[in-house]
Amino acid sequence: MEGFDGDVRSTVNCLVSRVKELEQQAHVRASQDGRLRKEQEQRMCEAEEAKAELEHRLAWEQEQHQATKARSHEAEQLASDATAAAHDCDGWNITLCSGCSSGQQWTNTSP
Repeated sequence: MEGFDGDVRSTVNCLVSRVKELEQQAHVRASQDGRLRKEQEQRMCEAEEAKAELEHRLAWEQEQHQATKARSHEAEQLASDATAAAHDCDGWNITLCSGCSSGQQWTNTSP
């Protein structure tokens, strides 16, 4: 019977040791999981910040593009107006009056 008690005691001690070992492993894993969770949260935060920065940059780029398009359209309109004015001037027959020396100015003989 004493051999049986010794075997049981040995088995119990072995099981207690194994439980302690498993508890320690679980604690280590929980600690690692916590650390990993914190690292993941940090990465997610950094990713959100980068996304916000990129969205801000994209909005700025779009504003610049729209402003450039508006300036380009304005320049095209000015060029068109200048071309039209030049064509109008071509239609005028501006001649220097023979009496310029007497103080007369240009004469517009356009129809």
